[in-house]
Amino acid sequence: MSIDEYEVVEPPGATADAVATDVMTAETLIVEVSATGHSVVDEVLGTLVDVEQLDLDARLPIFEQAHEALRQALTDAGDAPS
Repeated sequence: MSIDEYEVVEPPGATADAVATDVMTAETLIVEVSATGHSVVDEVLGTLVDVEQLDLDARLPIFEQAHEALRQALTDAGDAPS
């Protein structure tokens, strides 16, 4: 899945200026991600669904775990026979 396959959805009433200035709050930007068909990647994406509801300090370990799982999935994919 490339970055072009993500759909950015602005909530009703949101303006481009509000999205540009408030993007870090996750309150004006919603990203919908569809299944990739790769079970490990889909599982990792599932762990990120509600991460914006957590305090910033609680997000870091979740992002680190997601990064490690995705890195390992790429490593395993590179080891798979062609």
